[in-house]
Amino acid sequence: MKKTRNIFKTTIKNKIVQDCNATEIEFPHIEIDDFPELGDEAKVNGKDAEGEFIMPDGSVWEFYKGVLITITDPEPMYENQAKTRNVFKPTKRL
Repeated sequence: MKKTRNIFKTTIKNKIVQDCNATEIEFPHIEIDDFPELGDEAKVNGKDAEGEFIMPDGSVWEFYKGVLITITDPEPMYENQAKTRNVFKPTKRL
């Protein structure tokens, strides 16, 4: 009976995230609510993750022999537009 109750007390690990191509990257040692960090181990299709993966937020995650070695932040796509977005302001209401 105690073993059955202890099952519900354990924390669930095995975070899975998807890149832009819907490739699932599995982090077996990370809790579901945590964010992967450098040095975390990962698998893709049951094998050690290898290479670069572009994430939906535009960041690039790079893996070597199943270990997350770099996370590159996304480049702002509309940096110039953001600076010039409000340049034209109509003087009269149409």
